[in-house]
Amino acid sequence: MEQDLVALARKQPNPFAGSVLRNGFEAPTNDVPEIHSAQREKLRALVDEVRRTGELALQVVTGEPGDGKTHLLATLRAEAEGSWRQMGNERAMVPIEPLRDPEAPFGHILQCLVRGLRRPLADASTDPDSPNSPLEHILWRILRRAVEASKHPICLELAAQFGRYPSATAVLLKEHWSRLEQVLRDAGPHEADADVWAVLCRFPTHPQLVLRWLGGSSLPEEELVPLGVSRPLDGEDRAFRAISTLLKLSDVPIVFGFDQLEGVTRLGDGAVENFLQALGDQLYTSGGKAALLLFCQVDAWNRFASTLQNQVRDRLMQRPYLHLASLDPALAEKLIERRLEAMWRGLSIKPPHATFPFAPGLVRQLIVTEKLKGPRQVLSFFAAIGFDAAPATAPASPATPAQVALAEFERMLKETRADRNPDEVAAIAQSALCSVLEKARQVGDTAVIGARRGKHGLEVKLARAGKEVSAYAEASNSLHGMAAKAAAKRMQESLRKVDRALLLRDEGIPIPPLANKMISELGEKAKVVRIDAESDRSFAAIERLLNSAAAKDIDVSLEVATQVVLEQIAPQLSAIRQFLDAATGSTAPTASPAPPAPVSVPARDRESSVLSTLEKPPFVASELQLAKAHGWSPEQVAETSDALERAGKVLVQRGKDGGRVVMRRPS
Repeated sequence: MEQDLVALARKQPNPFAGSVLRNGFEAPTNDVPEIHSAQREKLRALVDEVRRTGELALQVVTGEPGDGKTHLLATLRAEAEGSWRQMGNERAMVPIEPLRDPEAPFGHILQCLVRGLRRPLADASTDPDSPNSPLEHILWRILRRAVEASKHPICLELAAQFGRYPSATAVLLKEHWSRLEQVLRDAGPHEADADVWAVLCRFPTHPQLVLRWLGGSSLPEEELVPLGVSRPLDGEDRAFRAISTLLKLSDVPIVFGFDQLEGVTRLGDGAVENFLQALGDQLYTSGGKAALLLFCQVDAWNRFASTLQNQVRDRLMQRPYLHLASLDPALAEKLIERRLEAMWRGLSIKPPHATFPFAPGLVRQLIVTEKLKGPRQVLSFFAAIGFDAAPATAPASPATPAQVALAEFERMLKETRADRNPDEVAAIAQSALCSVLEKARQVGDTAVIGARRGKHGLEVKLARAGKEVSAYAEASNSLHGMAAKAAAKRMQESLRKVDRALLLRDEGIPIPPLANKMISELGEKAKVVRIDAESDRSFAAIERLLNSAAAKDIDVSLEVATQVVLEQIAPQLSAIRQFLDAATGSTAPTASPAPPAPVSVPARDRESSVLSTLEKPPFVASELQLAKAHGWSPEQVAETSDALERAGKVLVQRGKDGGRVVMRRPS
């Protein structure tokens, strides 16, 4: 009988493989609450303290690689998501990715914060009037409390009708917003930034626009008009004021989980220290109902702390560091038991004992003899040996470090979500390109003589076929005319000291007319490098791979991960090849064919082609689809769509990500 169960177990997917969490948004499964239980309780108590006092709190959490920092972060996030089912105990938690631009910490934090808070709750209602994300809940609560705090007769009348349920509150506010909006706008809270409060007051009527603006999207001027502001949240000062306003107005504790701080060291000397100064000085002083949790390895944290200003270091040390100790053998064994329990439960079988099909006592013996200390080490060991263990068995190395790095990259590429706003996508592309060129000596047949990050872009010196050339490059997906014009102006000014200026931009996003005209007037010295969706995903996966290696969250050193990126990944990316071609003003013999130049077609013929396309089901197409179908530039498509909309022949709308969609109006 037991032999049959062993044979059955061996046919099942390995219960230990793939069970190590890679980021704080992953769902922790088969959790063992006893692991780091004291640290969990202290962090829960910290959040309750923030709820009670309304004062921002800082807490450092240390641990060795694989000791469970990311798992703890994911567990706390999952608990926060579940808290929206417990009225009076709600809280929000957002894992924050490592900084990618040392010049823009608050812009980065704002983008990560809003993107994380916009993720739908697991049990969100399908009712369109019901809040379905933590951010929507928080914004409705802010507006409700503003009504309750006002002595205006309209507000007093409405406040008396509020009930317990968020969906009912949202419906009530929407119904009466035309009477309420001006009253609340004129009496904005003193702790709120004027622009942010003005935009929050448009949430009931323009929810998606408000969420995109808050997330740092550079909206075009026509989309800012209904929000009542003239500028997106561009620049560090405006991003900081937006974060500060949200934290001060929220009655729900917002917990930031800064994981993989070691990854920030890749940005150069002082990057981590400047980032921590921003958190421990500006954000801490501003205050608000928030807890900032900083997860870091012990040695790395001690090194970072020694470089901080005394005042900031003292603030970070107000609370004793929470250290995640290694597992004792009993808890490590329970980690294996929990995963075996889930396997047998799925088969509706009760095993002979908790660690079956391992022999009684074998799991504990292996943990002790192999000196397995952390959760990742324990799970990785048993994932490698499966159910064929013997006391002296050691897992064989299945691959070289380079092969492991490449496999991790492929996994991260598959996991990359398309939920970032275009401005964040551009920031990732620029950061990843910097990471490649700063370390590379050769990419394909192009020599990299030097590269350095600047405030807005990067400067590189390259050589191909014996010819040296210098270039300035900046990634921008901004749809705001003035922001795009500023980028074009920087390109123009850069040509005083470099040979070429390049704009990196997603393939489906048109350049605002004035900026496009400025770039065109620069002639052959200026180029636009269009980035396809696959390259965008690859840039995001490169960033994750290097950050994970720097934080030792994968079993690959940063040196090996960097080598794999430079030698095997970067040369294959079409966006990098196009960048090198544009920067050097030539085409590499081994390069893939360059994308065809936009077809020159009279405006009237383009309009006819678009209408013809939209005559066929589903009678709708994105502008990116139209550009690819007809071989036009994004600017040509946008110009055609706008002309047809003015003529009343089509309707142009933006999706949640800001991309434009064209629909034919009935004749």
